[in-house]
Order: sequence, then C-alpha cells, then structure tokens
Amino acid sequence: GVEHIGGDMYASVPPADAIFMKFTMHTASDEDCLRVLKNCHAALPDNGKVVGCEYLVPHEPEPNLSAKIAYTFDNIMMAVPGGRERTKREYASLATQAGFQTFQLVCFVCGSCIMEFLK
Repeated sequence: GVEHIGGDMYASVPPADAIFMKFTMHTASDEDCLRVLKNCHAALPDNGKVVGCEYLVPHEPEPNLSAKIAYTFDNIMMAVPGGRERTKREYASLATQAGFQTFQLVCFVCGSCIMEFLK
C-alpha cells in the first residue's frame, strides 16, 4: 500500500522502497533539488526509485501544447525564488549528481511528465 509520511524532505527522508513527489522540484533551486534527491537516495534500498511528476520544458522551442503549458508554468515559477521548470538534461544531471544510476521519462500526460530516478 501507499503511506503518506509527513516531514521535512530538506532535512531527511524516511526509509521507503519508492518515493513519489508531485510538482515539488519545480518550486526549488538546483541546490535544494539536489539536497532533496540526495536525501531520497539515502532513504532508498538498492533498486529503489523516486517517481516524480513535473512539467518538462523542451531543450529547443517547440510549438506543441505540452511545451506551451511547460513554458507557461516556467513563467509562473519566476515568482517563486529559485523555482523554475527544467529540461530532461537538467533533471538527468541532478539525478547523476545525487547518485542515481538511471534517470528516465516514463510518460507525458496533459503537459506534465512522469519521471523515474532509479538507484
């Protein structure tokens, strides 16, 4: 089953087989994202994973609806100190820096992306 556990993910993350975060990383700076991902990595067993749901901006400008939604939220995140939408390359870099072996995109739904950080 799924269990919701409260706490401060910037300080520590309790042990879990998998961790789900929805629209959490886009409100944080790269440094804060890295801190959270490192805490998640430490809390996971071998073969554990973080599942994230975030908007993903393309590397190059695209005219499709998903990109337009991501660009809109990227502009909104400018009002949040440190917040912004990221590209696949930026998330992959954060994953590597946090110690994850694999980063992959699973699917896109209504402009948002489901991604996995695999230990």
